[in-house]
Amino acid sequence: MPPNLQELNLTGNLVDEFVPLRQPQQSLISLGLAFNRIRNPALATVCKNFPNLFCLDVSYNELSDFKSSVTWIEELFDSLKMLFLQGNPLSLVEKYKDIIKQRFPDLRILDGEPAFTEAEEAARKKIRKRAIKNGIDLKKPSETKGIELIPIPDNLSFELQLRLFQNVAGIYLNEQNV
Repeated sequence: MPPNLQELNLTGNLVDEFVPLRQPQQSLISLGLAFNRIRNPALATVCKNFPNLFCLDVSYNELSDFKSSVTWIEELFDSLKMLFLQGNPLSLVEKYKDIIKQRFPDLRILDGEPAFTEAEEAARKKIRKRAIKNGIDLKKPSETKGIELIPIPDNLSFELQLRLFQNVAGIYLNEQNV
């Protein structure tokens, strides 16, 4: 890999693993891995290999362990501003975006949209002022005292409802009878 490489896009290449590098690639700031087969062990290697990522796109992969994914992505806490996780099983977790935003307060883009609304930005400014006044360091939320974090569920669960219609009589609209 070229030592000054800043952007790498491997979208849609069936990538499912990464080999640990001898030395982390410090120059890479944007990594596109959408529409692959990335799972949590590969995400861990990605975060170790590329510690200065500004933008990480791992949308539409096979990331399912929310807790370990957040833990590994926190390795990029100081540099990460754009994160794309939609389309992974972990994005089905209740309050998924709220958990991400709480743990990554400097995030600017989450799943292709502004991470925080104007109202959320205003509230965050108030919290920062109050924290500074009380001597609380908000550098890394997971280590901050006095801030109650939304808990990350240990396993993914969601409710699926199916309805079976039997003996349904009526008029069905389609292209032929409209």
